[in-house]
Amino acid sequence: MGIVFRRQWLKAMGLFLVGLVYLFEPVLAGKIYTWTDEKGIVRIDGRPPADGSVVKNIIHYQDPPAEAPTQDHAMQEHLSVEDQQTADLKKKLKRLKEREVQIIAIVEENKETIMLAEKDAAKYRRRSGAYARRNEKIYDRQLIVLKNNLRTYQSDLRYVKEDIDETEQTIKDLKGNIESGNRRP
Repeated sequence: MGIVFRRQWLKAMGLFLVGLVYLFEPVLAGKIYTWTDEKGIVRIDGRPPADGSVVKNIIHYQDPPAEAPTQDHAMQEHLSVEDQQTADLKKKLKRLKEREVQIIAIVEENKETIMLAEKDAAKYRRRSGAYARRNEKIYDRQLIVLKNNLRTYQSDLRYVKEDIDETEQTIKDLKGNIESGNRRP
């Protein structure tokens, strides 16, 4: 397979692994032990080895510090429904904007990868022989996959931008309700 396809695959796997880390981050609090068992197999576990094997590495993870009650915490309990909704919407807006930046970077990187693959495919189109034809077909298939991925990312970007606009409008509407005195009890 071509370098371009491998690069895309590695990026996708990297994003998947980063997602898994974020998903299981709370579970990872504590210690992770690494050791080699009597059969020579490297083991990684949250518990030390039961058979007395020598631990090679211990990775320490700490739970996030417990939040001490503060005046902010007490004030937040007394916030109105609109204030709480506004705070939640602002958090959502921040996450959406971070996602937008990530997708824009992915789209730009995909465009660059497509451009490189098109150059490689054009190189094989100029050559003759069975080897060149085979490589040309491989690059053409990779280009189809890359362009489909690009369309998917661009579509995702459009949806994220729509969500950002909708969330910003909802925040403005809530602020308007708060300023006009239409607060819910």
